[in-house]
Amino acid sequence: MIHSMGTQQRKEKLKDSSSNNMTEAQETTATNMNQTDSATLSLDFKQLGIFGRDGERRALQTALQRVQKNRQTHVAWVEGDSGSGKSSLVFSSLEQQLQEGNENNCFVVSGTFDMPHNHHDDISNSSNGSRNSISDQQSSSASHSRRGFETDISSDGKLQQTFLYQGLRGALGQLCQQILSLPSSSSSPGDSSPLTLEAAKAALSMGLDHSSWKVLDMLIPNLFSILGGGGDAASADEISSISNETGGKNESLEGQNFKELADRFKLASRQFVQSVSNFLPCIVLVFENLQWADHSSLDLLSSWINDSENGSLMIVGCYRSDVPANAALTEMIATYEHDSRVSVQKIILHNLGISEIEDMLDKLLSASDLTANVMLADLIFQKTHGNVLFVVQLLQFLSKKQLFQPRGDHWEWDQSSIARQCEPIQSISDLMQLSLAQVEVARNILPIAACLGSAFGASMLFRVLDNMNDFQNSPADLRAMEQQLQVCVSEGFLESDKDEGRYKFVNHQIRLAALKLVEESGEVQLKFEVGEALLSSCDPEEMDDIIFLSLELVNPYAVRLKPLDPARMKIARLNEKAASTAMKTSSFKIASWYYRRAISLLPHGNSRWKGNHYNRTLRMYRAAVVAESLNGDERAMFRYVDRVREHGHDIYDKIQVYHVLMDWFVDHGRAEESVDLGIRVLNQMGASIPSNDIVVAGSTITGLLKTRSMMAKHLEEGIDRLPVVHDYKFLALMKTIDNLGTACYFVRQNLVPIIIFKGVRKTFKIGVTPYSAVFMAGYAFAMMAHLGDFGVGKKCADLALTLLKKHKTKDFCSKVKMITYGLSLHFVTPLESLVDRLQESYLDGLQSGDFESSLFSSVLHTQALLAMGRTLRFIEKNCATYINVFQDIRDKHIVEVHNAARQACLNLMGEGKNKNTTLLVGSAMNQDKVIEMYSGLQNNLVLRDSMRYLQMNNAVFFGDFKYGAEMAVRFGEQMHKTLQGNIITTVIQFNSAYCCFRMAQDLSQPAGIRKKYLAHALIVHKRIKDWVSKGNPNCRHYCALLDAELAMLKGSSSVTVQYCLDEALAFANKDGLIHIEALIMERYATFHKTEQNGNDFRLRAMSALTLYQEWGALAVVEKLKQEWKHDLGKILEELPTSTEGGVVNLDMSIQSWQ
Repeated sequence: MIHSMGTQQRKEKLKDSSSNNMTEAQETTATNMNQTDSATLSLDFKQLGIFGRDGERRALQTALQRVQKNRQTHVAWVEGDSGSGKSSLVFSSLEQQLQEGNENNCFVVSGTFDMPHNHHDDISNSSNGSRNSISDQQSSSASHSRRGFETDISSDGKLQQTFLYQGLRGALGQLCQQILSLPSSSSSPGDSSPLTLEAAKAALSMGLDHSSWKVLDMLIPNLFSILGGGGDAASADEISSISNETGGKNESLEGQNFKELADRFKLASRQFVQSVSNFLPCIVLVFENLQWADHSSLDLLSSWINDSENGSLMIVGCYRSDVPANAALTEMIATYEHDSRVSVQKIILHNLGISEIEDMLDKLLSASDLTANVMLADLIFQKTHGNVLFVVQLLQFLSKKQLFQPRGDHWEWDQSSIARQCEPIQSISDLMQLSLAQVEVARNILPIAACLGSAFGASMLFRVLDNMNDFQNSPADLRAMEQQLQVCVSEGFLESDKDEGRYKFVNHQIRLAALKLVEESGEVQLKFEVGEALLSSCDPEEMDDIIFLSLELVNPYAVRLKPLDPARMKIARLNEKAASTAMKTSSFKIASWYYRRAISLLPHGNSRWKGNHYNRTLRMYRAAVVAESLNGDERAMFRYVDRVREHGHDIYDKIQVYHVLMDWFVDHGRAEESVDLGIRVLNQMGASIPSNDIVVAGSTITGLLKTRSMMAKHLEEGIDRLPVVHDYKFLALMKTIDNLGTACYFVRQNLVPIIIFKGVRKTFKIGVTPYSAVFMAGYAFAMMAHLGDFGVGKKCADLALTLLKKHKTKDFCSKVKMITYGLSLHFVTPLESLVDRLQESYLDGLQSGDFESSLFSSVLHTQALLAMGRTLRFIEKNCATYINVFQDIRDKHIVEVHNAARQACLNLMGEGKNKNTTLLVGSAMNQDKVIEMYSGLQNNLVLRDSMRYLQMNNAVFFGDFKYGAEMAVRFGEQMHKTLQGNIITTVIQFNSAYCCFRMAQDLSQPAGIRKKYLAHALIVHKRIKDWVSKGNPNCRHYCALLDAELAMLKGSSSVTVQYCLDEALAFANKDGLIHIEALIMERYATFHKTEQNGNDFRLRAMSALTLYQEWGALAVVEKLKQEWKHDLGKILEELPTSTEGGVVNLDMSIQSWQ
């Protein structure tokens, strides 16, 4: 043990203080004992904590019954001051419910968020606080110039929560423990009970892929025990890597995309809650002290609440109203108050009134003297103001003093004696300290236990005491330790779970009082000693479980250590490890806090950048840049960046920081700055990229020629001879090129081909990296979508998939497949063959953590389903599933594409809220609000043009050709440019040409307008015909239908028009495109109506109505029935309204109409 001087003096002072109290207590007890009646009456305090809460208990019980009955999610907020009985209310309500219906198998678990020990100025008060700072030279803030940026641990001046998902881990750990207690399998062949461990494992394995297990390891204790996955060795490896001071270029955080990891972590946690809530009959998650929950925990909890796929799940959040408001919690509660999709109730507990205290005393004491009862109630109310905990504890305190005397069937007391005992008690804290000090065991071990949190294990406390070398009266063994703790339980200070060997302070106030038994000047040192003992007593595999608690205890004292003290450096490395763990579980605010702590413990000034300290310092600063970029602290991020730029030895020491900055610029709408930075960095790395537009044009042609030449050679020779490259410098170069390509896509699209060409050539010159497949897929996309070279594009797409297999990495699987299947191969491959591949790409992204590519793959999958004419109900449900999966992703604007597609389907199905069926307004989306939310969508081109495509698509089917034609003329080419190569490219082109051809035939339009429409239609028609001539199998039906429109416009013969329509119908029928068949039949019907072919019109009209109905477009059916009701008459009554298996027998229907 180090730095443990002063412990003995502190204990002696504590012993002297408590002995005086004991003397007075013993005298009082002796006096009163002589007056004790021989009766056997006893006071029952157990139910007083829920006294007067009958209405609130019934409300919670009713809510739980509703959850169990309806298989829904329900949230109950319970608000009240400390000691108002929130926890007692909740658990008594649930206990009664379980006793009433034990067969319901309701699983009740709880988790508590502890108040952080640390205050925002606990480091700034140290003598070394400001000298470590990088902000001393540049700070524009008075507070920062006074204390220093890197030691300003919490800039908002509030307590900083530094425990990682503390309450959530506690609750989910208990839940796993309860699942593990289930019988391993059915007890007999005839036993139909699904609640077995074997069934639980099957349910979780189905809901969670193996990659999610490791992601959830830090959040859910015992998960591996259920799944049978064994332990994870990552913890020991991380400890080893932190202790290793030999290098800083390949640390574990390097190269990880923490934005995607955050999305993956949140999704995995939701999948776990979703799986268990659907497997178990009912789950109740109770969270106490929610006012101290960190932002990440609340964010995760919110995602669970929002999940529409949950089973029976009740979440109860208890929080205090007498502490400064937690802004994140306040916002969360306010959000759900106005969210009709979530079942929510709020219970506010107030202090007891004097009349309620009178009733409580009457129930407890059965006093015969009502006046005495009223006087005692008045005294207690004056002291406690009706706080339930204070009232109960004060009554228990008076009872222990033997101030209540049994007389027959009631109790009596002396009011003046009680008043004297209450006189020094001014607060609950005074009472708790007085009570604790009178119990020797409590004053010896509870201050130590209080350092371990609101709940602790007996074995952990024993090990800590055993490792505190100068601690007197340490228990001889664990059994002796538990005996002492049981004394505290009997005194009402602790609650116990004997089966688990865990103990919990009855209330936060008792824990605070235990800490206050130590003098304020010695509290920091005591915590340091406890933290040191905790670290000394743990095995390496236990480090993840205790590191945050240990650092919570040792950090306030660590800055008092000398700058080069080995203990100080050890604590710095532990803070770095804690930050790394927080990063991997998406707790970026906590990670930032620990990185600041770690950096504050490094040697002072520039000396930290010299000698053996350089690699460690560089590693911490680079990681801190990542953390602050995700934490949203721009000022902190740039300060760390400046230090790395200033002190980094070469470009490769700085490259990770530059990658973070490039991504950050793009995410914050500053892609132009990302491009400029990327070009400068690549120039330093010897891979120049031109920035002048004139030079760019020439470089594009030159790059294309060079790349084509190299491509031809390697396509002929094969790529097997290319080596797989692991050199970190080359990987850094390829990542920089990839990042630059992403930035250029938004603001400098003329540079994208140059970047793709450079990435491909680097692969052929040096070797294969994970980025090689991405560049090859990009080259295939460029060949097909931009240059129309389908042959070379197809070969390059195949080569991209081959490179993906060659490198054997899943990190880029989703991205490569998304580009290949969704943006390239649809030019030469039927959609039917690609739709499953896109869903595979979506799943690959979920498993690897590439949520951006997974999300884009899901959008392309939805668009493919629309293009293939799958039933609208199926597509709508598919969209709802995707929306639920991606509800927490950071790229919210892309998720809106699914909302838009869903609303378009609802409009076609007749379930929209508006009569204007091209507007995307209804239960799934309000397009005006989305446009306002994203500032006119100028920086969200994919969402903007996807919404335009869906509106134009609906215009085609609802016959609003003027609207569609106007959009085509105004935005058609812009949409083609934005979504060029997209799997719906051919659909967009067809919709544009079809609407314009229809309007060009509308003689009510001025000739100039019709000419404008015709000109646009002819351009697009030519483009589609060119694709067909090159072998595109997904636009033959479009081309034939447009040929028919052109024939009608030219006044061609009826035979020619019908030939084109029949050809279009044959292609659509062969490909199973029911929506296009319906559209062609509708067009056939209007053509026959114009030609006055009555029988042919009725046949085609009824076929169109039947096909639309089968597709699910009931709003289109109703529109056409209104238009044709005079022409079809009673025949409309023969339109099938329901079919066996949901499929209309079209041939039989046609025969009956004929």
